[in-house]
Amino acid sequence: MTEKFQKVAAHALIINNEGKFLVAHRSLSNDHEPDKFDLFGGTVEIGEHLQEALTREIFEEASIKVEILKLIHGYDFMSGEFRHQFQLTYLCKYLGGEIKYEANDHDSHRWVTLEELDAIPNKIGFLNSLCAEMIKRRVHL
Repeated sequence: MTEKFQKVAAHALIINNEGKFLVAHRSLSNDHEPDKFDLFGGTVEIGEHLQEALTREIFEEASIKVEILKLIHGYDFMSGEFRHQFQLTYLCKYLGGEIKYEANDHDSHRWVTLEELDAIPNKIGFLNSLCAEMIKRRVHL
């Protein structure tokens, strides 16, 4: 019998000085939901603190530095019959660095307004949920 398990991931809604958000495109060789738009971040390892995991994941995936400001969104779903996935999104301020992608993870990025982000088709599930929540509640960041 296969045991059920839970996974936690932390992601970053990164905002720059112009008030635009960083969105990344998952490469076609990505092993999880390729060819979708996403935010940088990833799985929290056992014993790792959420914000430490987020800082590590952003640097691994994009080679940039951010300041974590606050937790802004939670999302969960069943990924198959046995895996319950939790996605936590933090608002982060872009501090600098040239964006360089981790192999087989992302292949492009762009800075967008909230309206442009909401209009992007083919977003990963938690990003759809985050956009809907921000538009619905007129979240001011």
